[in-house]
Amino acid sequence: VGDGVITAGDAGFRSACIYLNNIVGDIYYRTFTSSYGWTPWAMNGGHTLVFGEGTEVEAIQIKLVGFAGNRFSIYYSTTLSDGTLLDWTKDGGTSGTMGQGKSIRTLRLALWGKEGEAFPYSTERPLDSAAYDGVITGEGVATYSNGNGAPFTGWGWNYRDRYYFVDNQAVTG
Repeated sequence: VGDGVITAGDAGFRSACIYLNNIVGDIYYRTFTSSYGWTPWAMNGGHTLVFGEGTEVEAIQIKLVGFAGNRFSIYYSTTLSDGTLLDWTKDGGTSGTMGQGKSIRTLRLALWGKEGEAFPYSTERPLDSAAYDGVITGEGVATYSNGNGAPFTGWGWNYRDRYYFVDNQAVTG
């Protein structure tokens, strides 16, 4: 990870496999397609679901856990199939597109220390979508907004806080 560009070419990504070298901790990641939704989280070099021919990854989320997550944020940015270069997101945020008929062509990753200088690149627009994707907390209640408008059931992270949602509503028990 040196802020280099990882490219899938015109075929697009069909899966993700990411691992950490020379640092203690875990890396979690998952991918999204409009036809499937979010894959289960994979970690430490495991593959996310490999989508069939013609189904390309549209969005990705990546986060660090353990020592690595305590010391560093992982920032990532994508370029879409129409050439749109999106801004950076970090630590489990969504990068890519949802419901727009586009897919990811390139991915950039960068580890950034949590202490010291602020991250120097824009983080304003990491997702090309009609709606926000992720956990929204307000008035002490967590809800999930799915970028493609579909109801969401599953685990969602808001940085280090983890919630389980059924039809966009956090549940307990």
